[in-house]
Amino acid sequence: MTLIAVMAMMAVFAVALLAVAPDITQEVQREKEVEAIARGEEVAEAIRQYVEYYRGAKLPNSMDDLLKGLPQGTKDRQILRASAAIDPLSEEESGA
Repeated sequence: MTLIAVMAMMAVFAVALLAVAPDITQEVQREKEVEAIARGEEVAEAIRQYVEYYRGAKLPNSMDDLLKGLPQGTKDRQILRASAAIDPLSEEESGA
C-alpha cells in the first residue's frame, strides 16, 4: 500500500513539473532577450564613441575595430567588452 502511495505522489510531482517547465523556458528566453538589448546598447555606445573620436571622418568597418579600442597615448582605450560582441540569442549552450 505504501508503495502505491509513493508512486502516486511521484506521478503528481511529475505532472506539476511538466506544468512549470514551459514557464521556466519562457523566463530564460526573456532573460536572454534583455541581455541582447543591453549588449546592443553597449555596441551602439561604442560606435558613438568611435565616430565622435574620429569626428565622423571614419566609421568602424567591423566589430574588431570596436574591440581594438581607440588610441590614447601609448595604449588603446577599450570602448567595447569582448563579451558584448557576442549575441546571447544565437549563442550555443555549452557546458564550459
